[in-house]
Amino acid sequence: AEARRLATAFLPFGERVGEAWVVGTLRAVGAYAAAELGDLTEADAAARRAFRDFNERDDDWGRGLSLVVRGVVARGLGEPAHARDLLTDALTCAEATGHPLLVGMAGTVRGFVHLEAGNPAAAAADADRVLRLMAGQNVLPAVRVGPRALRALADLAAGDTGRALAELGEIAADATEPSLLFPRRQAVAGYAEALLAAARPEAALSWARRAVELPAEDVRSRVVAGRVLAAALAGAGERTEALTVAASAVREAYGTQQISERVAADATLAAVG
Repeated sequence: AEARRLATAFLPFGERVGEAWVVGTLRAVGAYAAAELGDLTEADAAARRAFRDFNERDDDWGRGLSLVVRGVVARGLGEPAHARDLLTDALTCAEATGHPLLVGMAGTVRGFVHLEAGNPAAAAADADRVLRLMAGQNVLPAVRVGPRALRALADLAAGDTGRALAELGEIAADATEPSLLFPRRQAVAGYAEALLAAARPEAALSWARRAVELPAEDVRSRVVAGRVLAAALAGAGERTEALTVAASAVREAYGTQQISERVAADATLAAVG
């Protein structure tokens, strides 16, 4: 919300001085923030306009950033094929510039799109690609949370629960530390999910409760944390509370224009009901 506010506040100054790169970047940042908060119509319009601004300047970095945001919007709208195509184009732009953060953003988000589409092998490949790139850079731990969580969740989806538990457990151990672009709350919820898969319901419930309590403003991590908590409660025999939490996750999933989490939230409610 603060990123969105700042981008909106500074945009008129950039327009007045005629600095196209600044204007395009502010539009893209504001659009990304709007998408994370579930305002996809606004995010899509701003990201498209930012792309046009950068395209007129033949700026690959700006095109890549705008395409990442458009990919995030498409993912939120439940359009995985379109999201994958946009993020692939974003990766092409990012690699043309050699900018590691942009490559990491595009690759990590595309990996999550692959994962949600039922392709853990492609998700793992994207995670490995980003992590290899980061290995040669002076990258802060907060930047690595997203691709590390992606790799672990891909392992979990592929049936390698032990490897997923080890990686997600390390991320969860630093639950109060910051993370960049990917909310640590979602990683901690993933750890709880892995614990459930490993038939450790009490530990899963403890970590699922912690995930829900962690601060994060984005729609997706709220829904994910809620449905994982509902599943953990059901696994611990707390059926009444599980139903309440699952119903709340469904309301969150339907509360904004972001529709991508609705199927999973509905399935959790049906499973615990």
